Amino acid sequence: MHPHLEDFLSAAERAELEQPTGQAVGLPGRLYAAPEFFELERQTLFRRTWMAVAVASELPNSGDVQPVSAVGWSLVLVRDMSGELNVFHNICRHRGTAVVTGAAEQQRVLQCPWHGWCYELDGTLRGTPEIGGVGQHESDGVDKTRHGLAQVRSEVWLDIVFVNLDGKAPPLNVYLGAFNRRFESVDFSSLKRAGTWSMTYPCNWKLAVESGIEDYHLPHLHPLITDGPVRGDRSVMESDDDVFFLCGEVSRSQWAEGRGGDNLPALPAIPGLQGDDAVTLFFGHLFPTVVMGMLPDSLYFGIWLPDGPHRTSLTFHHYFVAEGATGPALEPTRSHIISSLQEIFSQDVPVVAATQTRAAERDALGISQRFSPYWETVVHAFQKTVIKNIAESSDRDS
Repeated sequence: MHPHLEDFLSAAERAELEQPTGQAVGLPGRLYAAPEFFELERQTLFRRTWMAVAVASELPNSGDVQPVSAVGWSLVLVRDMSGELNVFHNICRHRGTAVVTGAAEQQRVLQCPWHGWCYELDGTLRGTPEIGGVGQHESDGVDKTRHGLAQVRSEVWLDIVFVNLDGKAPPLNVYLGAFNRRFESVDFSSLKRAGTWSMTYPCNWKLAVESGIEDYHLPHLHPLITDGPVRGDRSVMESDDDVFFLCGEVSRSQWAEGRGGDNLPALPAIPGLQGDDAVTLFFGHLFPTVVMGMLPDSLYFGIWLPDGPHRTSLTFHHYFVAEGATGPALEPTRSHIISSLQEIFSQDVPVVAATQTRAAERDALGISQRFSPYWETVVHAFQKTVIKNIAESSDRDS
């Protein structure tokens, strides 16, 4: 029997979650610890929504390939000969092994390492070597036109590769409409990736996201932030469906301080940021797997993919404008931004690890989550969005 939301969250618990933030009770620990609930999330939330898995700029040329593990699905990204980026299930149509075992550049074909079946870069099955015997490369039982790699619906947006595994989600531009409307004046095409790094959080993906979308904990855990521009005078949630933002005002002096003061050269500003936006820090969440931060001169995306119920893989990509991304003279500023973020996120590791190990214990003790009505409106909205997506998917199945 397949698990259902009601097996993990009672109607009374869901009603408590839906209360105003200051009175609401957060998700129980079993939703962070139980492998069965993680499987329910895989089959409902992650399979049926748009999920970020990589960035397109990591595959700049035709023939570039990159395997990705996305919440238990083995995928491969391929830049074909026409320059299009395709995503396939990384499963050979012969005996099911992984066709691509590692990232590679400018491949002409994709060849399974087990029996040599070959696929074109568009996924078409090209060759089945000696399938009918020595020197016999054809078989009446295998129609090559029907046995190409299984394609996954995908789109690229602001360099991020999104996939929709069941192929039935609304168009991506609809799904991310709130972000596009909020920043319609910003020229994101002017940004270029100039830094990537990864780490692992030893915790459930929800806990990982929650740690990254609230600033209540900043003065206690991240003094580097509170001494600089990140913790602003206000904490505001802007939401429309599955997009959330924290906003903090950044004074010019704070902005300079966060960049190392006058000792580091200034980066060019992102074109199109107007009015208050030109002196504002934005932390955003593109549900379910992207956490982002944007200052007037730089942007980062963090793609946070669950690796089972108790681990989350975090990969950060940093973007700058024009010579800000490439100029040697500005390299110290770029390095300062990237290393500062690495330090900040590494500081969360022991805290989220300790919280994860107590997830089941707090249920046994009757200890529930509560929210600050000022600082944690976004965390509350995120938890409700998780449940909403699972419930809506379950309703479609019934």
